[in-house]
Amino acid sequence: MPFSYTAPVFSKEDQERELADLSAEEKEDILDDVFGRNADEVAARNKREITKQELDDFDQALEHLPTDEKCEAAAAAVMCPDLIQTETNPTMFLRCENYDPQEAAKRFATYWNFRVELLGNIKAFLPITLSEGGAYHEDEEIVQMMRESPTYRAVLPNDSNGRSVLFIESDQENIATERFSREMKIKYHFYI
Repeated sequence: MPFSYTAPVFSKEDQERELADLSAEEKEDILDDVFGRNADEVAARNKREITKQELDDFDQALEHLPTDEKCEAAAAAVMCPDLIQTETNPTMFLRCENYDPQEAAKRFATYWNFRVELLGNIKAFLPITLSEGGAYHEDEEIVQMMRESPTYRAVLPNDSNGRSVLFIESDQENIATERFSREMKIKYHFYI
């Protein structure tokens, strides 16, 4: 399914309705994640070594996905295997999906499908950098957007679970980036 650059934005009412539909357990899980509760358990789970068997299971699950779902991931495996290890290591996807190889493979394939759709058939297989040889090298619109957007006031140290933390002023972003297309804003945030 193609990514929509014109997808509607969630209103406050939409968010409230979605929140009302969550079970008490789902709400508690969200709060645990946001406030770092059970952080020791999560950190331990995320620090454990992935076994060769788990990686083999991931590879098998990826292989068994329908061709149309995995074609971009398969292309990446051929065109840029080193990039897979540095930017999209299967370990991250396994941890994200609580070590479920089928779900991790689906997420991995979805990521690569989105990456190709967003960046195109050539740039998607380059590192996500501004440096020479990177997907955003000589992309003047992205560079201009980064110069003009005061959105990211600070990149803070990772939290106790290793997640990136950004200080964002969304009001400022809307003002500074309103002249840029939604697609360009998505590319910008994909880089960040």
